[in-house]
Amino acid sequence: MHSIHRVRRQTEGAKRLDPRLQFKDAQTFVVYYGTGRLEEIVRFDVAILEGSAYGSPDVRKMVDRGCIPLGYLSCLESGEHIAYHRNASPADFLTVGGIRLYKEEFRTWMMDPRSDRWQKLVLDAAGRLIDDAGFHGLFLDTLGDVEDPSLPRAVADEITLAAAHLVLKIRRAYPEAVIVQNSGLGILLDYTAPLLDAVCWESFRCCPREGGPDFFWGVNMVHRLAELRDSHGTKVMLLSRSERGACKKDIEAWAGKYGFMHYVSPPSYAEGIIDPRIHGSAWASPGWCPMTDCTHIPHSPISERFGLH
Repeated sequence: MHSIHRVRRQTEGAKRLDPRLQFKDAQTFVVYYGTGRLEEIVRFDVAILEGSAYGSPDVRKMVDRGCIPLGYLSCLESGEHIAYHRNASPADFLTVGGIRLYKEEFRTWMMDPRSDRWQKLVLDAAGRLIDDAGFHGLFLDTLGDVEDPSLPRAVADEITLAAAHLVLKIRRAYPEAVIVQNSGLGILLDYTAPLLDAVCWESFRCCPREGGPDFFWGVNMVHRLAELRDSHGTKVMLLSRSERGACKKDIEAWAGKYGFMHYVSPPSYAEGIIDPRIHGSAWASPGWCPMTDCTHIPHSPISERFGLH
């Protein structure tokens, strides 16, 4: 089935289909923030890539091979490793009580979407990806920062609206581009859903064996995203990394049941590419449980409501 899809998609690619129309038929995607590996990348329908790692000739090769390249764009975080960080002004940083908010794990500062200057820096970066490098769309990352539980409610409400306005500006600037929002699955998504081609649930985990509030929160979220897909035509992409401890069968079972796209990466997005059509569904790394039955969901009022049996 997929080989037929691939032949058809390559033929259409030669006719330079509108990227958003082509994206509607996409079935597979990869997230890779390393360099090279062009022949592996083009095996996927969609590739989410670090924009600085590929020039316009490589991007054009991907497009010619029928792959939709999306450039990574950090919307609400900045750091020394992000090119436009050096152009940020003090007013662009998000502060609470006069203190800048820093994420040690990622070595990034949280940025304030209420700053017109910061929004312009993000839009300029989007232009370099689409207009200069030739990417067919954007992967909008770090928007989920608006849901950081440490933020005061008033601040969270304000930056959620500002972040939604930023997404609106990007859509207006690039009406033909594919736009994928990563995370920000709460109130922000209510505002942005009509503007998006897809939403990505990064670090997906919804394991029935664990049960408890986290599992049933996940069940609710899966159902919410399915409704979003049905009402707005927004595709859903599930993304997980091996070190999260999630079982590969979990993501495959949920994706299969609801028709979501899915990808399981190595522990680091820059480490390599895992193509299940080559490595097989039994590929695993430490912490995985590939032989466990992840499709069994315990009976409960919630699981019955969502028809999970």
